[in-house]
Amino acid sequence: MVTEAPTPELVGRAVVAAITHDDAKVWLLESHDSDPLVRLGRPSDRPHRHVRQGQFRKMHGGETMEPEYFRQIEDLLRHSSKVVLVGHGRGRSNTVDRFMGHLAQSRSPLLGRIVGTGVANLPALTDAEVIAAARERWSVDYL
Repeated sequence: MVTEAPTPELVGRAVVAAITHDDAKVWLLESHDSDPLVRLGRPSDRPHRHVRQGQFRKMHGGETMEPEYFRQIEDLLRHSSKVVLVGHGRGRSNTVDRFMGHLAQSRSPLLGRIVGTGVANLPALTDAEVIAAARERWSVDYL
């Protein structure tokens, strides 16, 4: 379900999206700007709390708003020509892996425009460091 008009700056452009549990940041791959073009905060029905893994698997760890969050990210990126996703962590702790599963399950056309994924220590990096590393790794291939 499309909820908003597309972000004009992202239409037909190659983008990098850094997605974590709490937010998503999007940059144009070809731009030299280090500030994200778009920031999307995760919707929340309650403050985030750290919980045991067993609780997390039973939707007590903040996953309750995840489908809505993923739909918002999908809506934001749906008109981009090429998308590179950068996440943090491994397995179920990597929000990008769960986002990719959401796209596959919903058979989203966005899945075909994802040209690369990567993992970075996002909490330890500045926005400038995240996008500089992404541009160094992917701009030659996808621009």
